[in-house]
Amino acid sequence: MNIFSSNNSISFEANLQEQIAGTLKKLYKGKNVSLSDYSLFIGITDTNVYNSLINSDFSADFQEFVSNDYGYALRKVEIVDYIKKGWTKVDEDVFIYIFGCNQTAPITKSIYAEISIYKNTGSLLEKAYRLSSNENKIYFIGRGDEKRENDIIIENSPTSQFLEMNKYVRSAHAHITYQKKEGFLLWADRDGTAAFGSRTRIYRKGEQTPIDLTNENVPQLLCDDDKIELGKHVILLFKIVESK
Repeated sequence: MNIFSSNNSISFEANLQEQIAGTLKKLYKGKNVSLSDYSLFIGITDTNVYNSLINSDFSADFQEFVSNDYGYALRKVEIVDYIKKGWTKVDEDVFIYIFGCNQTAPITKSIYAEISIYKNTGSLLEKAYRLSSNENKIYFIGRGDEKRENDIIIENSPTSQFLEMNKYVRSAHAHITYQKKEGFLLWADRDGTAAFGSRTRIYRKGEQTPIDLTNENVPQLLCDDDKIELGKHVILLFKIVESK
């Protein structure tokens, strides 16, 4: 039965929720995977249905439903009016794509990451910084190291060609930690939040909107190829470079 044939919007949306949740269950059946850092994109090819779901706030309703009834605590659910190759078909006009990252290393292995500047959007004191999977290590990020002993240092020289980009990064802007059960986590420091006139955000491949870190007590998991924006202009590239 085509789920779009019903004139009753309530039963139509309830049916759609069950079908999408059922598809997720099939995809992850028997897999010990947490979806707490995954985003679900629901692609709708029918314009009327897309508009109806947007107006009814279906994404928020589904996020609550799938968490309560199926235990899938998705980080974000977004409805879009397009589909791409590789998306999973739910119905004739409905496709889903789930995106996240699993950069946590098995207990018997070590994982490394690297931070560098993305395409000349500012400058670091070093060409790149390597991060190890040490749960006791905090990698402080900031401009210069005069006010704080930073580990990932944005260049603070007044003669730097990137001065106009770098100057918006705070001396104590953010930091990165590692947890075995999760991976590398980015934290905004107080001075790196919007409340104190700055910003820290993540641009992630496959997602249309950036992830803003607005609370210094709430970190975000970093995925391979994430781009970290500090202040107005500086963008760092996060890469998983080695696992052995």
